[in-house]
Amino acid sequence: MTTADGFWAGKTVFVTGGASFIGSTLTDQLLARGAKKVRIVDDLSSGHLDNIRQHLGTGKVDFLQADLREPGVTRAAMQGVDTVFHLAADHGGRGYVDLHQAGPASNFFLDGLVFAEALKAKVKKVVFASSGCVYPNFMQSDTKKELYLTEDLTKGPNDADNTYGWAKLMGELTLQAYAKEHGMGAASCRYFTVYGPRGVENHAVIAMIARAFLGQNPFEVWGDGTQIRNWTYI
Repeated sequence: MTTADGFWAGKTVFVTGGASFIGSTLTDQLLARGAKKVRIVDDLSSGHLDNIRQHLGTGKVDFLQADLREPGVTRAAMQGVDTVFHLAADHGGRGYVDLHQAGPASNFFLDGLVFAEALKAKVKKVVFASSGCVYPNFMQSDTKKELYLTEDLTKGPNDADNTYGWAKLMGELTLQAYAKEHGMGAASCRYFTVYGPRGVENHAVIAMIARAFLGQNPFEVWGDGTQIRNWTYI
């Protein structure tokens, strides 16, 4: 057993949105590393029960299909938890982020609720699923400039990507405030273009594979084809 495996041994972990592509893979890994219990709340708006079905009935996973914003749901789920991985969100691919502003705005309330209830339950650490959309849009104005992103580039001036990006940025800042003012352990992870076996068709990699399979010609790309970006395998 490695140091990382030993860290999770015997712990109870709450994964919001745990039936999702990322959440279910995280659940697999937590259990493989010795977690005593993984608690999942997911409304299945984008997650799938098949992603976690192998764990149901084992006594290792408690699953509740519910909206975390429903009265009492989040508070009840937080009881006895050591660490929270907060992945639940109103989200989608590039088209969704561009065309839908009201839906992602609900994340402002959702994130604040999860952080507040974690503090009340004396959770030791909250890990927040943020996004590359927190980075300022104006940094993309020079299409010939090769920019390597750093954590500090979001310190301002801010110009997040649509309502979704602003909600994720405010989630990060809110969690930082909880860490500073209340001593709660906190970390934010900015995922970039995730892909993997449980990935969904509205995300970049699968969408591009589908376009290639269908023989799209000309093949649509961002920019002139020389741009680079990060990819994260899940």
